[in-house]
Amino acid sequence: MATKLHVLKAMEGDAFILTVEENGNMFNMVIDGGPLDAYQEVSAELNKLDHIDILVITHFDRDHYEGIIEWLKEDPLRLQKIDHIWVNCTVVISLNKGTEVSAYSNSHSLKEFLEGVEQNHPDWNIDWKQEIIAGYKYTNQNPFVEIEIIAPTNESKGIFEHEYEKQYPAISAQGVKDQMSRSLKELADDETLKPAYQKVNNSSIAMIIRTNDKSLLMTGDCMATDMYNYITQKLNKSKEDPLSIDIMKLPHHGSRYNINNDLLDIVDCDKYLITTNGGAGNANHPDRQTIAKILKREGRRDKHIEICLNYSRKDEMASHGTKFLTDDEISDKKNNFDLKENIEWL
Repeated sequence: MATKLHVLKAMEGDAFILTVEENGNMFNMVIDGGPLDAYQEVSAELNKLDHIDILVITHFDRDHYEGIIEWLKEDPLRLQKIDHIWVNCTVVISLNKGTEVSAYSNSHSLKEFLEGVEQNHPDWNIDWKQEIIAGYKYTNQNPFVEIEIIAPTNESKGIFEHEYEKQYPAISAQGVKDQMSRSLKELADDETLKPAYQKVNNSSIAMIIRTNDKSLLMTGDCMATDMYNYITQKLNKSKEDPLSIDIMKLPHHGSRYNINNDLLDIVDCDKYLITTNGGAGNANHPDRQTIAKILKREGRRDKHIEICLNYSRKDEMASHGTKFLTDDEISDKKNNFDLKENIEWL
């Protein structure tokens, strides 16, 4: 059996293809499609798939959904090779605003598109779920794939449905400089940072995926608190008995606002994946404080780990002003990790 995660270069966004092969049987899962800026590369990989078992749009931030919507609208016949579509927040919500923000506009657009295809082609039997909530489970038998949704909660998703604007502090160049002036240990121990109120990201789908040879925690742009609560309360995991995972995709491209020591302490992981070219606009990802918490928090287990990037730290990331580790910190054996760059497959 072989399970492979194809990590696509989706600029500042996310785009993944998970393939599982066993005894000649294939399972394909697509998770997000990046922004339009990455469409040429992402669509080329999607076009290679003869069949998609599950297509997931984790939430309606442009760096996650634009590529998927463009790919479907470019050729609606592609819907015929998709068994299931998972997407939250495609309901129509009235806004007390003068203009529609992009998240609402595009969720509405996708809803209208899918409903139109269903009306014109009822024989296509499109299966698209508008309610993917923590606790939902899916199992494919051959090859074996088990998926458990751990976020969002109904409460978190409800926030998004009624207030579509997004609020979290922009990460400025000065902010990056300030973080670089502080040691990893100091940043790891600093728990004063409060999670930003991210209304769109609150709706993000996070899931545990297990096959016979690999386990993954795919987090979208989810908030750490929702994931922590599910893992501790529903899975009964703790710091002493952590959730064992091979690969953890860090939420929100390594943003310090979406991770905390509590979550990291209850997940026992060998590989941490960060997907970004450094960010767009004023955003700079990943945050140095996120890396610090992985490497230097008090609860870190005594094991060698890998931090995996799908772009180059000194090329694409540096061109966006993103700095998060010094060369000395990377080579320091006391940090007990390897930094892997330009990762395409895991």
